[in-house]
Amino acid sequence: MDRAPVTPPPEHEPTRDASRSTPAAESTPSHQELETLRAIVDHATTLMYLKDAGGRYLFVNRQFETVFHTTQARVLGKTDDELFPKEIAQAFRENDLMVFSSGSALPFEEVAPHEEGLHTYLSVKFPIPGPAGSIAAVCTISTDITDRKRADDELWEVHAETEQLLASISSILVGINAEGIITKWNAVAHATFGIAAAAVTLSNLPA
Repeated sequence: MDRAPVTPPPEHEPTRDASRSTPAAESTPSHQELETLRAIVDHATTLMYLKDAGGRYLFVNRQFETVFHTTQARVLGKTDDELFPKEIAQAFRENDLMVFSSGSALPFEEVAPHEEGLHTYLSVKFPIPGPAGSIAAVCTISTDITDRKRADDELWEVHAETEQLLASISSILVGINAEGIITKWNAVAHATFGIAAAAVTLSNLPA
């Protein structure tokens, strides 16, 4: 009887290197990395939140919970219509849809209700990519600029009142800064010299 040939074993049997990670494993954040990210987000003084294409909340940070006196468990899965007044919710939704449509990060000035009234936020919204190039969600980072907005409004009010007061003066009024540049030229100066304010403002005093 003929014997079947025996194939000798290879000198070096290939082994799997357990220290090597597959590309999928390398791209998956570890539990520690996720905990670190969560700690950073939760200690931010800005609002951070994530919504899917249907406008449903997927995540909110601790500042969001503090400002709106809620918890993530109460917010997740809900839409702005269920959390905010109609007009405000509609504005939020329209801004989110603009990001879904453009696929780019966009800034918005938004208002949100607080206990003491409306607050103004500067919100930056950006898309979170999904499979096959789609947009899975929109993330928003909102900074409260209410105090700055109020200061700007008050400054403009003072400016308007000053302009109104100066316009009521019946004498020639010409303002000149330290460099000799005309900064103010009232209507009486216009009538007296026959030169409009636009022609001399921010220029040297005419001879």
